[in-house]
Amino acid sequence: MIHPFTKVILYCVDLLFQVSTICPGEEPDPEARPNGTKKNDEKGFESLSFYIILVAGFIVGFWGVCGTLVVKTSWSQAYFQTFDNLKDKIFIFIKVKVARLSRER
Repeated sequence: MIHPFTKVILYCVDLLFQVSTICPGEEPDPEARPNGTKKNDEKGFESLSFYIILVAGFIVGFWGVCGTLVVKTSWSQAYFQTFDNLKDKIFIFIKVKVARLSRER
């Protein structure tokens, strides 16, 4: 039972100190299941549709990028040339830093 003003979950404790959300005198919900979900909940469908959309989005995104690089050779060359230039810049940056550090010793 949720108290309307403090929004604190109130539990009923029986003599054996077992916590229950149903107090004596209250009737349990006939559509409630032991895990707290109701029979009419569509959790299975929602999670299944989420994963289907997730996989479809990954496939479209992956082939949108990789397919473009396969079909358009000029874009593929520019893409890989950019990474090759970036690799060269990082290599030169590291070499310069190492040379400066070795000179300072």
